[in-house]
Amino acid sequence: MLTNWFDTVEVRGLFGKEGLYQIERDRCEKSKISARSQPRPHPSFKGVVKRVFPWAVQIRNILSKCVKGEHEITKLDRSQIERFSTRDLFYKTDSLDEALDLMAICRGSREQ
Repeated sequence: MLTNWFDTVEVRGLFGKEGLYQIERDRCEKSKISARSQPRPHPSFKGVVKRVFPWAVQIRNILSKCVKGEHEITKLDRSQIERFSTRDLFYKTDSLDEALDLMAICRGSREQ
């Protein structure tokens, strides 16, 4: 997608020590449990909105959280903060499926 707008695109993955992966797995598991416990709207209404306006659901969720001040921040306990530092993180260009996050370095803007 980015190559439509830039001459060169390099994607790098953020990697870290194994302990950081466990923290991320635990965070994702807590998020899944939280999402499953939320009340769900009427299925037919939600289905229609998703099919007709797929982008509207994301916008509604973002705005709702901003208005309600529900910015969910995952807090690390003191032992996790003291155990790791930025030296435990690094970027590389292979094994991107295993990366904690992705970063794209884009150069040479193409005019559309």
